[in-house]
Amino acid sequence: MNQRPLFSAVIPSYNHAEYLRDAVESADRSPLVGEVVIVDDGSADGSRRIIDELSRAPGSKVRVLATPPGEQLGAHARLNQLVEAAHYDWIAILNSDDRFSPHRFTCLLPLIERDTADVFFGDLVLIDEHGQRLGLRDSLLHNEVTWPREIDPHAAARDGEWTSLLEIQNIVATTSNLVFSRAAFSRIGGFRDYRYAHDWDFAIRSAALARVRYVKQMLTFYRLHPRNTIKAPPYLKSLEVRRIFDRLHSEGMLS
Repeated sequence: MNQRPLFSAVIPSYNHAEYLRDAVESADRSPLVGEVVIVDDGSADGSRRIIDELSRAPGSKVRVLATPPGEQLGAHARLNQLVEAAHYDWIAILNSDDRFSPHRFTCLLPLIERDTADVFFGDLVLIDEHGQRLGLRDSLLHNEVTWPREIDPHAAARDGEWTSLLEIQNIVATTSNLVFSRAAFSRIGGFRDYRYAHDWDFAIRSAALARVRYVKQMLTFYRLHPRNTIKAPPYLKSLEVRRIFDRLHSEGMLS
């Protein structure tokens, strides 16, 4: 099995100083990760100092994209910037408050070598602000919305009918759960200008324009803490999701 570096881990950083080292180290330790590319989006909590320290550590794979202090473009713009700057063919996103599971890349490698998909996602381990395990999230079964009787998520996954699932809810849950090829990213069109659901929009367009595969492994540790984006007022998230779905319908991505 090929053990040369294959992945660029990309981290958009914003006011997660207390979690940054954990995130970076989880990406940096894998021999399959060739670089850890970080860009800070105007953090005011000392994140930039920590990022600089991590980049100067002996043997570090961290590469920092220069930005003016205080400049804020938003997560979607930073993700597009990171992918554009990445050097490797496969991209693994990691939000600065999450961390990768130790076996993430060894699980994905044989699937990539067999050319089974262009976009991958898996299951999540939920952790708290101190890194303690809260539970597990199966992407097909442990969601916010109960599946309608006519929907069999396992059958839909087996048959690659991702749109039918994503029309109901965001089974991917977070950008930290996404791994994709640079070619697929270009075909999908990158991340759009959405604050709360850019991951959901990207997942739906992936289902329409690329080969998507669910990996039944805990690939990501997803941190729940007081400043999560999911803590935003529900009405703001609902308004944005409505905008997203209206646009996707107009583009023919959804029936």
